[in-house]
Amino acid sequence: MASSTLHFKSLLPQRALLLLLTAFVAWISCVLYTIKLNPEIKFFQKANSAKRAWAASLASPAQPRIVIYGGSSCMSSIIPQRMMENHQLPVLNMGLYAGMGPKTLTQYALQTLHPGDTLIVALEPELLVKPLKTEPAAIQFSFASGNRALLRGTAIWDWPGTLLDVRPGGYHVLTLMGKIAARAPLYRYGVGEIHPDGWQEIAEKREFGFEPPPGGSISNDARKLLANVAQSCATQHVRVAYSLPWRYCTAKDIPFLRGRNLDFLRQISEFIPVLKEPDLGIQTNRSLFADVPLHPTQEGAALRTDELAGQIKHWNTWTPQEIQSALDDMPRNRNSQ
Repeated sequence: MASSTLHFKSLLPQRALLLLLTAFVAWISCVLYTIKLNPEIKFFQKANSAKRAWAASLASPAQPRIVIYGGSSCMSSIIPQRMMENHQLPVLNMGLYAGMGPKTLTQYALQTLHPGDTLIVALEPELLVKPLKTEPAAIQFSFASGNRALLRGTAIWDWPGTLLDVRPGGYHVLTLMGKIAARAPLYRYGVGEIHPDGWQEIAEKREFGFEPPPGGSISNDARKLLANVAQSCATQHVRVAYSLPWRYCTAKDIPFLRGRNLDFLRQISEFIPVLKEPDLGIQTNRSLFADVPLHPTQEGAALRTDELAGQIKHWNTWTPQEIQSALDDMPRNRNSQ
């Protein structure tokens, strides 16, 4: 009996080592899947390659560029080639995926800036009302694209969790299995939608309704992010402003959305200027949007591009006092919904 107990105890270190080795091999397999096979990450790798190539084509010290960034609303709204051909504006569309989080989206855009450039912040309001963190999608994109600088600022004690986030999550695995079983596309968007200038022309059409942005104050993390953007731009002699993304809205909800957008812009203007837009990003033409209220069709993207080009050329901005005055002039029930 004693000898069998000793034999079992002697096997424990071997079994523990085997378990650790198995876990390591499983993690490596997951990392390889994320970097080489994950259809969502492959899509954004293609977008990254297009954006970097377009940026390289405009890299001239004598030609300051206009860098515009945000989530997918930016990526699908701004057409750099149209900016150049129709408005003679050298524009980089550095928009990616809102699920990567504003910290990573901002770092991705700041990497491209040169002294004398213009930065247009077009982050969706949804991204700035909650605490900010480095999202798994951002970590996966960073490793897949080889751009580890996107993880700058990650504390040493956060790295174990960061490395684990390179693997796909359970939700991704389950939905991927469902898509395979249903013989559906593995990702809702295709690499063929990405144009050489980095713009995404969304092919999918879906039904949707009015989806208002969250109200309330922007988060303390977002305030720090905006302050850092302002400081970085001042240091690099980069002109900066915020531009509110277009959003579909029903006619009856215009007063409500106008009030909510003005309150949001008032908070943004405390840190960086806000480009004047009379319609405040509110669009009631449903046919100008594709699959969600923030993704325009090709026609909508062309109109949004032309509108933003005019705003950049004229460079009229709101002060916090002007925005507050517009808020004060609204009906008392503006926030009721």
